[in-house]
Amino acid sequence: MSKNSTKAYQFTIQNNEVVGVFELKNGRVKAEKMEADELWSFDATTNQVTKTENSHGRLETTVYSDTDGDGLFSKMGVSLGGGLSTTSQALTQVHEGYKFDVVNQVITAVYEVKRGVVRQERQDDNDIFTLQGADIVKTASEHGVMETTVYSDTNADGIYTKSATTYSTQSGILSSAYHGDERDDRWSGTQSDDYYYGALGNDILNGGNGDDELLGAEGSDQLLGGGGDDILSGGDGDDLFIGGSGFDKLTGGAGSDKFKFNNIAEIGLTSTTSDVIADFTLGDKIDLSAIDAKLTTRVNDAFTFIGTSANLATTGGNGVLWFENNVLFGSNDNDLAAEFQIQLSGVMALSPSDIIL
Repeated sequence: MSKNSTKAYQFTIQNNEVVGVFELKNGRVKAEKMEADELWSFDATTNQVTKTENSHGRLETTVYSDTDGDGLFSKMGVSLGGGLSTTSQALTQVHEGYKFDVVNQVITAVYEVKRGVVRQERQDDNDIFTLQGADIVKTASEHGVMETTVYSDTNADGIYTKSATTYSTQSGILSSAYHGDERDDRWSGTQSDDYYYGALGNDILNGGNGDDELLGAEGSDQLLGGGGDDILSGGDGDDLFIGGSGFDKLTGGAGSDKFKFNNIAEIGLTSTTSDVIADFTLGDKIDLSAIDAKLTTRVNDAFTFIGTSANLATTGGNGVLWFENNVLFGSNDNDLAAEFQIQLSGVMALSPSDIIL
């Protein structure tokens, strides 16, 4: 087709895939939108581009040809098929998936196929791709959790889909695991061991039962361990931690975080059962306001912080807190023994302003 023609088309083609469409009209070039229901293909032997789409319940096929090799394509014809068939539905489905460049059994490049467009994906340093039989497997480690994703080409068309994803720690495979995005995620766990990664947004992550690992990452998140021995990490933002029952490890990260305890039973009393706050710093708060400091009264009393255990002889043990050897102790009866303790790793001193009494 002559360059002097009033209307023509140009295409951006990478690895024999059409990734961009442009219309040339009256000397002006305009990018065309590639719709989700369009499948574009390029035949290098005939120098033709074919677009297939579902139009009003019928399969519409448009052929573009560059007859003189000048890079400008003209529309050669449009054909309409009958009602939707298995073939047309399959063409729509291949818009989503992945392609891989493999050289000497090594994965050298990864591409995402989305809405008929092929784009190369960035491979992070901790991403490892391997060939395992007919499948391609990616492993990546993040925050101590290994993510394994299997890609399968079930219909042998060169486009792979994710067929399985598992997450594991040193203790074994986690039964359910989820990664968030930039939105505010809301997740509730199962009876088993769960892994939740909130990523961006202000997330609410509830582990449920089981020994769970909840990572808030960015944003001001709410992390609720539930039952089991849980690991909760806030990351950035002002996060709320409620460990629940079990031996929990809580790491606030950046921001002014709050560690809330609702009853004595969920805190523990020994070094192997009591919860651990790994990085308590200035601006963080330990919230004990839901716990009745004095069982001998009918109202919900607040605790009194007395410094160290040396002051127990003067104050008595009813409704008091004291801190020594990196541990916050609490008593809510008349004897001088503690009913609960919270371990504060690396903390040498504590004041009443650090605690919501």
